[in-house]
Amino acid sequence: MHKVLCLLVIPIELAICSAQQPTVWDVPAAAKKMKNPVSFTGEKLSAIAKLYDEKCASCHGDKGASNGPAAKALSKEPANFTDSKAMERTKDGALLEDRQGSCANAGV
Repeated sequence: MHKVLCLLVIPIELAICSAQQPTVWDVPAAAKKMKNPVSFTGEKLSAIAKLYDEKCASCHGDKGASNGPAAKALSKEPANFTDSKAMERTKDGALLEDRQGSCANAGV
């Protein structure tokens, strides 16, 4: 279940992408309205899983619990994709907005 939740977040990186942080950030109104245009099908899920393993797992962990080996070196804890309440509140555009900030600044 947790892997599936993580896999659902990664298409946002492909078309939009990944990471709600534990601290509050100001998401632009336009970003809040964005929807993920990627559908979740077999081949795409395989590509997404590979991308997650390559680009995300080092910080977010194999299961998305923000416990990857590189997470300790970050100034902010990476998003915990296993926190279903937080992920439910997080809009696709907010994930993109944070992906372009936090993950990009981490070199991902």
